[in-house]
Amino acid sequence: MMNTNNILTVEWLEKNNACKKHIDFAVKNKLIGFPFDKIKSIKGSSKFIELIKSNINVTRDYDSNNNLIYFNDSNGKESWKEYDEHGNVIHCKDSNGKEYYNVIEYYNDGQLKKFNDLEIPWFEK
Repeated sequence: MMNTNNILTVEWLEKNNACKKHIDFAVKNKLIGFPFDKIKSIKGSSKFIELIKSNINVTRDYDSNNNLIYFNDSNGKESWKEYDEHGNVIHCKDSNGKEYYNVIEYYNDGQLKKFNDLEIPWFEK
C-alpha cells in the first residue's frame, strides 16, 4: 500500500485549502495519487501546480478549536500564533523576527468592543 503522505489526495487538497475547482481538476484529470517527488518534473505552471508546490513539506499544528498555532513551510519559515477564547489572534511571531500583539476587548455579553484601532459600539441583541 502506498504512503498517502507522499501523494496527492483529495484530503490533502482540502487540508491545504484548495478550491472546489482545483479539486475537481485533479479528480477529472486523474491526478489523485500523483507522487510529490515528481512535482519538480512538471513543465510550465498554473495556480493548481503552485498550490501543490507551496504546500509540500508544510507542517501545520492546530489547537483544540482548530486554530492554526504552528506553521513551518518547505523553505523553513516558521510562525506561531496564540488565540483568545473567541478565536481571535492575540499574539503572532515568525522566524523572520516579526512579532505583534493584537489589543482586543469585549463587552460583558461577548460582543467585540475593540480590535487594535477598531472600536465597535455595543448594540442591543
